[in-house]
Amino acid sequence: MLKEEHIHLKYYEDKVEKTLCLRKITYRDEKGNYYEFICNNFEITNFEIAFLYKKRWNIELLFKKLKQNF
Repeated sequence: MLKEEHIHLKYYEDKVEKTLCLRKITYRDEKGNYYEFICNNFEITNFEIAFLYKKRWNIELLFKKLKQNF
């Protein structure tokens, strides 16, 4: 894990200003590739977020392969 940043975005909903709090995580894998993940979950660790995104990407690749073959 290289870096964690907190991002605060302001937006308007029904003429009321609101703030969206996000978390940006910079991660480098075993091969040296850099990834940046944005999430709004502040309860789990940086490593868990990177792990979940990695597993999610594998699921996306599986569905892509299934679509191509069927």
